[in-house]
Amino acid sequence: MVKFSNFDKNAVFKNLDIATNTSVNQEEVEKDVADTFVNFLTFLDINEDEAFDNAKLFRQSHAQFAIKQLSWLSSGASSMESSRTWYCFWGIHTLRLLNYTISEKLANNVITFLKSCHNSDGGFSGSPGQLSHLAPTYGAVMALLEIGTEEAYHCINQKSMFNFIKSLSVGDGSFYMHVGGEIDMRATYCAISIASILNLDMNVLFKGTAVWIRDSQTFEGGFGGLPDVEAHGGYTYCAVAGLSLLNKLNTIDLTNLSCWLQLKQMPFEGGFCGRTNKLVDACYSFWQGSIFAILKNFSKTEPNFVYPELDAKALEAFTLFISQDPLGGLKDKPGKPCDLYHTCYSLSGLSIAQHYHNENQIVGGENCIVESIDPHYNLTVKMVKVKKKASKIDKKLKLKKFENVNVNSSLLIHHEQGTKWYNNTYDDKATSENDLLTGDELKMLEEKASKLLQNDCNIFHKKNNTSLANINWMETILSKGTFNDKITAMQLSIKKSPVHSLEHLNSLVSICEKKKLRNLYLLIRLLKDIFLLDLLPSDRKLISFNQRPLARINELSGGDANVINRRLIMWKYESELKNVYHKFIKALDNCSSVVVENIANQSSSFLMDLLMERPEKESEILTMLVNQLGNPHKKNASYIIVLLKKLIDKHPSMKEVVIKEIETLIFRKNIPIKTQQYAVGFLTQIFLNVVEKNAAQILLKIYFALIKTLLAKENNECKLMDLVIVGVYRVLPYAKDRINEMSKEIESLYKLITVAKYSISMRTLRLVFKSSSIVGTVSDQFYASLYRFMFRDHPSKYQKDLFALVYDAVKHDAIFERQRAFIKRLFQIALVGLPELAAEALFTVGRLVKTNKNLILLPEHDYSGGCDVKKEEDDIAEVEVEDEDEVYYDYDIDEGGNIVKLEAQVDQNNFKFAVKTEEIEKNKFKITKFYNPHGLNPQYSKAHQSSDVELLYLKKHYHPIVSDFASKLIRNTEIIYKDDFKEDLSVIRFLDRFAFQKSKKSSKNSIKCLAVDSEEYIQMNPNKVPLDEIYLHRYARLKLSKSKNTEEDRFSINSDEFDEIIKNFNDQSMADDVMDSDDDLDIFEKELEEKQKVGKKRKRTSDAEKSLYEVLKGVDTEEPEDSEEEVGFENDDGFSSSDNDSDDNDAFINDDDDDDAVDDDDDDDDDAMNDGVGDNFVEITDEEEDE
Repeated sequence: MVKFSNFDKNAVFKNLDIATNTSVNQEEVEKDVADTFVNFLTFLDINEDEAFDNAKLFRQSHAQFAIKQLSWLSSGASSMESSRTWYCFWGIHTLRLLNYTISEKLANNVITFLKSCHNSDGGFSGSPGQLSHLAPTYGAVMALLEIGTEEAYHCINQKSMFNFIKSLSVGDGSFYMHVGGEIDMRATYCAISIASILNLDMNVLFKGTAVWIRDSQTFEGGFGGLPDVEAHGGYTYCAVAGLSLLNKLNTIDLTNLSCWLQLKQMPFEGGFCGRTNKLVDACYSFWQGSIFAILKNFSKTEPNFVYPELDAKALEAFTLFISQDPLGGLKDKPGKPCDLYHTCYSLSGLSIAQHYHNENQIVGGENCIVESIDPHYNLTVKMVKVKKKASKIDKKLKLKKFENVNVNSSLLIHHEQGTKWYNNTYDDKATSENDLLTGDELKMLEEKASKLLQNDCNIFHKKNNTSLANINWMETILSKGTFNDKITAMQLSIKKSPVHSLEHLNSLVSICEKKKLRNLYLLIRLLKDIFLLDLLPSDRKLISFNQRPLARINELSGGDANVINRRLIMWKYESELKNVYHKFIKALDNCSSVVVENIANQSSSFLMDLLMERPEKESEILTMLVNQLGNPHKKNASYIIVLLKKLIDKHPSMKEVVIKEIETLIFRKNIPIKTQQYAVGFLTQIFLNVVEKNAAQILLKIYFALIKTLLAKENNECKLMDLVIVGVYRVLPYAKDRINEMSKEIESLYKLITVAKYSISMRTLRLVFKSSSIVGTVSDQFYASLYRFMFRDHPSKYQKDLFALVYDAVKHDAIFERQRAFIKRLFQIALVGLPELAAEALFTVGRLVKTNKNLILLPEHDYSGGCDVKKEEDDIAEVEVEDEDEVYYDYDIDEGGNIVKLEAQVDQNNFKFAVKTEEIEKNKFKITKFYNPHGLNPQYSKAHQSSDVELLYLKKHYHPIVSDFASKLIRNTEIIYKDDFKEDLSVIRFLDRFAFQKSKKSSKNSIKCLAVDSEEYIQMNPNKVPLDEIYLHRYARLKLSKSKNTEEDRFSINSDEFDEIIKNFNDQSMADDVMDSDDDLDIFEKELEEKQKVGKKRKRTSDAEKSLYEVLKGVDTEEPEDSEEEVGFENDDGFSSSDNDSDDNDAFINDDDDDDAVDDDDDDDDDAMNDGVGDNFVEITDEEEDE
């Protein structure tokens, strides 16, 4: 049995224990609905499981109820006196929906009453003697059309109705309800629907109406009665139906509208509410339900639009079980009386729901089916077809009438100043094949339209150039003027009347096609502004002449010859404008490939402006821009990336379209790998959100296809592979649901880890770990790959990434044996690595030990004479011995379990090891012979059966930091270090400090920011000096303090020196009697200056060293030729060492020629190594200092 989605107790309203008036009322309605449903089942004598198949529509009762309401109004309905016209529509429409035959007497009575309400201005009033009003006019017209007799049709005068509607126009696109009355969305809809069903001239009546309706859409997605008014179900229907009739549905936010609609269908009741936080109401079954049908029809012509789904069965169940009264009529909700208004619109909503899906799914089956309606007018479909059939004219007859139309001698198209041509045109578009013409008929009309357009242009130019002076001036400018004068004259002509200046526009575009660089810079900007500001509509595409409803031109024009001519002129002009615009964007595309960078970039920028601001030719322009990623000039291709980012930032809904277009470019045959690199570089910079799963899936498909292609071509070390891995890493979190389906693709990454260069392998490992973490299980193959990867030489740039990955992997590993293997490997890396590598390896071990103290297995005694490693005979490598005096040793275990020392001796024949065995005394602690450090699978290396002798060697490391870390691991003490290992422990850091350079990254209050030769540094308390600074501090205290004292002595002149200077001075004065007193003073001053220059020279040398350092620093940071700026990539880090998934999107793409495409050095905030790190300024105890 089929069940409903409503009346489910799990869907009732939950107030979270906070009662409000709204929540109380909602709970009461839900209780009433549930009780009504049970009572109705009892009345029908069925159970809940039989409800779907045994529901019943009480047709006869409802028909009698409608006829009764049409016959008379009770005294209680006296307030409805002004709505008697509406009663006619509600009653007649209800009978049509129920497929009830309307008697001739009833039809005549309604027609007679409506005639009495028809006023001389063309409109209808609510009752006889009242003012004309748009709402009763709509009701009267629709009632007469539902009756469908000739007498009913003759009651409507099209010409007077046109004048009535026009008289109520406000001027901004909206309408008054009556003369001097209120303005709201209902009036606008009534005017549009009446004009549409009566084939009135929509272009004249509704200038600017679509814009006014569009501006009434709220942030929720629905529409208010006016702009900036709360969204309402009835007003939303009026807006959507009106825009659909105007062919302007694509001008509004359909996504928001769809969300708003679905939220208005109540989950428990199945019906609709009219506004947010309101109760269910049966009339909104039509007002809201019909919008679903309109959007569904719209999606047939707009394949990119996904229409919202209506829960039709729930709506049918609400109407048949809750709103329906078996005695006749339908009501608002339980507890309310039945009335004709809710009867009409509830049945209309039922019709929408029933015909929304397959008839096999209709609640109650065929017995409950009502007539199908047109959701735009709320008229039964069969009556709409009768009306169209009555007004249809034979196509050949229309063409014959048109052939007799003469070309006018007066101007037909007038361009008003301050208006756009497309606001005064006829934007009719064929809606079916019957509206189109083909073959000779189309050719004949198009030729006629061309003649009419040319004739109107001639009349315009003659009329505006009546004086001989004006004619001569224009001819002189266009024939003999400068280039600037010519384009200025053409521009003025185009702005004055675009329709009559098509020839000038063609001339300007032709100049662009010639690609004369001297003229291009000014001209392409001018043409872009003309098209953007004056010629292209902002809310629709231009329509070709052959897509016009040419077969209905006479009907649309009301038979008026001048209107027919105007339509043909405007339709032909728009078609020609479409062709000229196509030529212009092709010219811009050609200009974007020229050698001159400014013109190329400007052309691309103008194409992007046109794409972002106007819908015309958007797919062609997007293809042109994407193809420019293959521009041979690097800066131009990089600029395209910038433009495409602007596009998706302004129009996020275009992401999938742009991605698919780039996918087409990437997999085009014979595409250069550099073009693919730029294309993928842009894809990696697309930021997704959680709802864009389709875009994420498309991106992953592109990336894995590229990986497969590159591996097949053995091109696994190119920059493209770097970018692809970055892209997969960034997109993966948004495709969590599809990771299990990509097992084969992820499997291929393991091959890449093995064969690629270090940077790519590092990123690939992190990617595999990330994907495994999302799924929840990390494979053994990953751990084996990571273990093998640790055998490789590790560039310092990726040191932080490596240890962060090892920490994450080991921390989340549940197998103790494998954890021990990684701990052993970290110790081995520390033994052979530089201080910064060794220190960070031990620091990583310290972090892991915090999670499991059993990860370190210490020997029972401080033994450093051997190693518990089994060395297989085949594993002893051949070595080249260069020095006969050098002897190398290794250790092995013999068959008895004893440790033996192997001495390497040179064999001159084959340079292999000649092994001499020497028994070594057994140690007291147990040594196993099973650990194999050369194994490829860490789980079976037997590391858990081996003690960590490496720590004993590391404790004696020459670097104090490494030694201190090893000691703390032995003592099971927490390792605390806040700074950067690479910065503090590197060789360049040592040389800088040794050359008395200050630290570049230390905090202002840190001792490391002090110069080594400064007095403050020398006088620093040794207990406060960091471990890695102790040797410098001791040196400064012992050496520099003495040299400073010596230097100060040199700067001072003691008494003996002064006496010696005086003596020299006296001796020289006696030798030379000619010397005057001024010369004597000069000699004395020179002696003093020589003494003082010693100190100044030393100071200048120190300043020069600093200046040299700054110069070298600038040289080191200079960008290489092929930098990321040329490619257009941004510097944001996508492979940070953080465990936080929220930072996964910060991808950094580097286009340098070296191996680095990821740089985490600046990403201190995301560094997983910072977790739990404390101050590195440890206090030295007396024992440690003695040691």
